[in-house]
Amino acid sequence: NSGLEAKTSSWIHKAKNKETDRNNCSHQNKLDGARMKSQSRLILWSVVVLALVFSDSSFGRQHDADAETKSEVPELTKFHPVIYKMWHNAWPNKDVEMLKALLPEVQRRGESVCKATLPGILREKRGQWAIAVDTLDSIIRDYQKAVKEDDAQALLDAAERLHMQYEGMVKLVRPPLRELDDFHAVLYPLYHYYKPRKDLGKTREAVDRLSEKMQALNKVVLSGRLKSKESAFADARRALSAAMDTLQEVMQENEWDRIDKQIDNVHTHYEELSRVLE
Repeated sequence: NSGLEAKTSSWIHKAKNKETDRNNCSHQNKLDGARMKSQSRLILWSVVVLALVFSDSSFGRQHDADAETKSEVPELTKFHPVIYKMWHNAWPNKDVEMLKALLPEVQRRGESVCKATLPGILREKRGQWAIAVDTLDSIIRDYQKAVKEDDAQALLDAAERLHMQYEGMVKLVRPPLRELDDFHAVLYPLYHYYKPRKDLGKTREAVDRLSEKMQALNKVVLSGRLKSKESAFADARRALSAAMDTLQEVMQENEWDRIDKQIDNVHTHYEELSRVLE
């Protein structure tokens, strides 16, 4: 009996040990499973975050690129409402009190314009823009002085000069001809980015798009204030169109030096056409 009890006790002990091992193993498997799920979730979230970062970065680069090829200064556009109220409401009615009330807005919007930077596509006009900004700042100071000294005539004069200066700055950044601006929007990255990098692939794409823009430009008929420039415009446009034809021809030869020189030639003729419309 004692031997049987010993064997029974041994079996029971072994069974308990096995059960304990199974429980431990099951617990460990659960821990491992939970750990794997946690790691999987972490990896998934990492992938999502990276995707969002790269997507946002790509959007940012595209947004910057678009902004660089648009002939506009947002701060100047935001200045328009106060200029409108000043020029179309206060000034014609000699409403000095309204002109005084507009001073804080004139200062705030004017300061924003003075701090604004031109987009890359207007880089050739940065010198003119700097002069215009200095003039704008000086006029706003005169406007402020007239308000402070309660000088009605000086305030009306400052308002008139402010309107004229604003209009001049708008003309400075706004292209006189949409088709010419569309042409320049394609020429700009070609001349300033693809050509210096000798990026033949991007250059081919740009030249194809530039040819389409040239076709649209060739159909333009000047009117209004530009009508008097028609003859000079036609001559300059003809030269630009011929330069574009030559550029298309040299693109077939794959000789970068010739392509490089012809892009310069197209850019030169574009600038000559632009000056006709100034």
